[in-house]
Amino acid sequence: MTAVVAALALLGAAALLAVPGSVRGRLRVVARPAGPSPRTRLLGAGRRPVVPTRWRAHLTVPLLVLTAVPTAAAVGPVIAGAALAYGLAGRRALRQRAAAKADDALRALGAVALAGLADDLRAGRTPSAALHAAIVTVEDGPVTAPAATALATARIAVVRHPFGDVPALLRAVPGPLEPAFRRLAAAWTLADCGIPLADVVGQLDVELRRLRRLSERAAVHTASARTTARLVAGLPVLGLGIGQLLGASPVAVLTRTPGGAACAGAAVALHLIGFALARRLSRVVLT
Repeated sequence: MTAVVAALALLGAAALLAVPGSVRGRLRVVARPAGPSPRTRLLGAGRRPVVPTRWRAHLTVPLLVLTAVPTAAAVGPVIAGAALAYGLAGRRALRQRAAAKADDALRALGAVALAGLADDLRAGRTPSAALHAAIVTVEDGPVTAPAATALATARIAVVRHPFGDVPALLRAVPGPLEPAFRRLAAAWTLADCGIPLADVVGQLDVELRRLRRLSERAAVHTASARTTARLVAGLPVLGLGIGQLLGASPVAVLTRTPGGAACAGAAVALHLIGFALARRLSRVVLT
């Protein structure tokens, strides 16, 4: 009994490492110095890109695998294998959920920056200064290291070389901001041809807001399907509980016989495939 408790405790510790924290906690944000001079803020000196911490990603999988060995010795290989499979799948699902929330927050911040850019241009601010302010607004969000590098390069180029190849630098911004910055690069190119940039950016702001409303509407329509998938996923556990109450001992059959172990492995695999398929279908609809 002591070995069982110790093994499950180790597996629980590994699972705690697998659970991602909030986006704010998982990112190492380097604060800017207080009261920067206008030139320092203009050129962005003292700013460092936001870099995600990676030590959990490097330690979680080996720790789960190592804790599966004493767990298998204590409770059997079938339960240990199922716990390991569900632990890895849950870790991946939670990481994807945290990343999706960060992407949504970054898209919302990009929409705010684009609306501010349109307002600044209508107020008579120069395009380079307005674009610089918009990029600074986006940089304050949960950007990844590649996106932060691309944004910093574009921000400095807008200040030092406003008539250079700014559209190419805007198109180089990766991640969830790529669609907005790709359209912004096209608008900047049209402005070089004499078309008023304020009108183009205003239409771009309207288009991105419409796309965001469509995405939110799609999320509402797929919410019932996701809820149904979660309920169906719990039916195997309910079936095992009913079988135990009726005296059929399904857990003993699945864990102590070769045929039961094969059925348990196939059931876990199909269960995880169903989870992955449901998540993929919801992502396809939302994109």
